[in-house]
Amino acid sequence: MSVEFRVALRYLLSRKGSRAVSFIGGIAVGGIFIGVMALIVVLAVMNGMQSELRDKIIGTNAHVIVLTYGNKPFSGYRDVVARVEEVDRVTAAAPFIYSEAILSADSEHSEGVIIRGIDPDLEEGVTDVSRNLLRGEMVLDGDGNGGGRPGIAIGYLLAERLLLDVGDEIFLFSPMATRATPLGVMPNLATFVIRGVFKTGLYDYDSKFVYVSLRDAQAFLNMGDEVSGIEVRVDDIYRASDIGTVITEKLGYPFRTNDWITLNHNLFSALKLEKTAMFVILILIVLVAAFNIVSTVVILVRDKTREIGILKSMGLTSRSIMKIFMTAGLFIGLIGTLFGCIGGLILSKILDKYNFISLPHDVYWIDTLPVQLQLGDFFLISGASLAISILATIYPAYHASRLMPVDAIRYE
Repeated sequence: MSVEFRVALRYLLSRKGSRAVSFIGGIAVGGIFIGVMALIVVLAVMNGMQSELRDKIIGTNAHVIVLTYGNKPFSGYRDVVARVEEVDRVTAAAPFIYSEAILSADSEHSEGVIIRGIDPDLEEGVTDVSRNLLRGEMVLDGDGNGGGRPGIAIGYLLAERLLLDVGDEIFLFSPMATRATPLGVMPNLATFVIRGVFKTGLYDYDSKFVYVSLRDAQAFLNMGDEVSGIEVRVDDIYRASDIGTVITEKLGYPFRTNDWITLNHNLFSALKLEKTAMFVILILIVLVAAFNIVSTVVILVRDKTREIGILKSMGLTSRSIMKIFMTAGLFIGLIGTLFGCIGGLILSKILDKYNFISLPHDVYWIDTLPVQLQLGDFFLISGASLAISILATIYPAYHASRLMPVDAIRYE
């Protein structure tokens, strides 16, 4: 243990010292503790929300979507799927249909919905739709338990609003597809039996989306053998853009691709900006605590002025005197940072384990507050806190080092 460290520790822990040093030093430790703990918990929550949202998006949507320019339906999709699956790093591909319709449970209740026509067998390899079922099953073809009627899967929020459950019949009206009748042109109407109720955790999906079989969607929308696009799953979600470019080059015109990163770029950019803003705001707590470190070291210098003169007369250099008081201030910051890290870790673990903070599902895409601790955040927060503590000690420590031995000894 160096002389400077031993003297600094003795000054801070000495019972003969000024009570003001202990009081203001305690406030400084408490301020840094609260600031560091708040930073760790808030950044862990932000990380958790970003990770949870990412998992839900890539679990409900494909990593890459193959469309045409103008979003026009196209035929020959089986050949397109086969060619897409030949691309390196593509693990699965499936056709889909996307359209809008009106869902009616009776003459008094109806909702605008988004229809997704899928092949359940192929879709399972691309998204997690079948794994999101709350009840029922993903058997959508018309040869199941619905008496020959085609099946449909709906979101649980939509089911709650319309008081529907598995086995109920519903009607779909399509303003996009029409048929000629003796009374004139009428929108297509089809009856479906609810086979499953799903919950993705994304409000828009659970309240608006319905899934039908690809064949039933084609018949309902008068699409013949056409589809809206191809959903693609890849083995590295962060290379989805590059893989999408390869797919576009392989398929050629009129095909184009979108990926989950591009489609959700604004959302994740906003989350990243929010995380940065929260870090800047909460680091101000540590800055306020740093002013208490300055006050503590200033009072400590005034309290130990005579001792500074004695130490200098014994041969300690101005640099060593400066080290003593910088070490004292750093020790305060180190204690506050250490306890803040421990407190933040404990509080984050409690939030993650017990989930006692619930969120309204009509506002957020999740039900409880997610928490995800990252080692990089610990280093960033600890480093920032210690750096602020060191900077706060420079001026009072420099002032102490400039005292002349004779003037310091005569101070009292």
